[in-house]
Amino acid sequence: MQKRKSFFNLKSVFIPLIIFLAVFGTYVHNLSLSVFGGDVGDFVSAIVTHGVPHPSGYPLFTMLGILANSLPFNMTAAWKVGLVSVLAASFSLIFLYIITLLLTKNKMIAIITSLYMAFFSLFWLYAEIAEVFSLTILFILLLFLFSILFYKTKKTLYLYVVSFFAGLSLSHHEIILAIFPSVAILVFSANWRIIKSPLLIDKCLGLFLLGLLPYLYIPIAASLHPLVNWDQAYTLQNFIHLVTRGDYGWQPTSGTISISFKFLAVLSYFEKMFIELTPAGSFLILLGMFQTLRKKQFALFSALFLGFFLTGPFYVWYGFVPLLSGFVMGVIERFYLISSAFLFVFFGFGLELFSTLLSSIIPTDNKKRRGIYKQIIIVIFLILPIALFNINFSKIDLHAVWVGDNLGTDILQPLPKNSVLAIEGDTAFFNTEYMQIARNVRRDITLTNVISLNDHKNIMQDIAKTTGGKDVPTDIKFLIALESFSKSRPVFATTQFQFRDNLYPHINWIPYGILFKIADKQEMQLTEPQFISLQENLFKQM
Repeated sequence: MQKRKSFFNLKSVFIPLIIFLAVFGTYVHNLSLSVFGGDVGDFVSAIVTHGVPHPSGYPLFTMLGILANSLPFNMTAAWKVGLVSVLAASFSLIFLYIITLLLTKNKMIAIITSLYMAFFSLFWLYAEIAEVFSLTILFILLLFLFSILFYKTKKTLYLYVVSFFAGLSLSHHEIILAIFPSVAILVFSANWRIIKSPLLIDKCLGLFLLGLLPYLYIPIAASLHPLVNWDQAYTLQNFIHLVTRGDYGWQPTSGTISISFKFLAVLSYFEKMFIELTPAGSFLILLGMFQTLRKKQFALFSALFLGFFLTGPFYVWYGFVPLLSGFVMGVIERFYLISSAFLFVFFGFGLELFSTLLSSIIPTDNKKRRGIYKQIIIVIFLILPIALFNINFSKIDLHAVWVGDNLGTDILQPLPKNSVLAIEGDTAFFNTEYMQIARNVRRDITLTNVISLNDHKNIMQDIAKTTGGKDVPTDIKFLIALESFSKSRPVFATTQFQFRDNLYPHINWIPYGILFKIADKQEMQLTEPQFISLQENLFKQM
């Protein structure tokens, strides 16, 4: 009897294992010890306090982060939580390797494709910080792998796996919803008759709901009132508000935005991707799209292209953010990363077609020799991941970059004991909060922002007295709270908050290093030399 050949066997594990170990070692070497920036501070602070991070709560990432932070390593919490990103990114490369090998039947193409993604700048960057995007890419590739396996084999087992991981991935990041149409294309192209099987649908739905179980973490954690507890999501109403991103909304930018501005944002997206993927890589991706259609794999092309379109150009258009600064570009480009997963699959097809075309013009009648020429041409393209490695290694080596921690420390250290600090902006607040909670820097300082007002009951009472119990905008309440704090404690802020009208008194702010302080009568009478001396002393402490 002929032995049945399996796609998954011990021998087939060797190459992806080598890729995993090599890239894992590189990522760990470069892994940030610091909070770095963006949302990292909020995630790590929530994990350290077993709390709930910003919407949509990210329960799966938070629980994995808690597990990672419990590891017995003498490292910072940011580094240990960052291991989740390192592992997710490294496993993503294995799934990309398997997908490419499954579709092209060429191991060298699969190796080059996975290494090409490994050293792609955006993918590499988010593999080295405690952020959610590496795990998101892992789920996208995992869902696509098992959708393709079901598409090719029609085995119900693969459909069950897709159903479970669809739910589990949704408990991590809601942008996964954008790839559900792509998964549906592959599933129903394989067997549309599954909709006629109520038992099968019930099993798939049950597995999907099982994957959503990590969401139970949110109300349980929130009910224990941790230090980081967004939206106090232990009630059903607050839970729904958090999970549906009620603080941010799902609506697109105002319709008054000119279409030309949205067009420029999409153009910027393509320009960024073209530069980071390199012209050669971009050419092979386009060639891969053509090759998928040429091989009449219309369902596969539709699934891949729709996934790319919804998470890339459409997302940039729909959720338009004006690219007015480098900071805004840094915020929005993390979402460019999501769409790249689909482009790397097309890259494998493109390399397959290009090597076939180039080897076909080499004069020889020997079929075996032509195959060797094709492999040589493919191997030459190892230059792409090698070039990306050389370009990106030094600028994405974060193991000695402490800028995130330094920001939080420089904000906190110069303040008098038991001060109140009002912070505007996610990066400043999250990094400062992280330094307090995870690094025990200046725990005597009270951090406050608009969101945390409800934590101060006595201040809320003062607000009610000042406003006569009227319902006023939240920013007005915030300013009244700062004034109330200043009667008994020094109050500082990252910006000069002011009332919008004359209903409430003007607040007198004076510069205080990189911050501002609500000035008392004595400080309002400082001479110029006294003021300059104060600032010089503050800056010397940084």
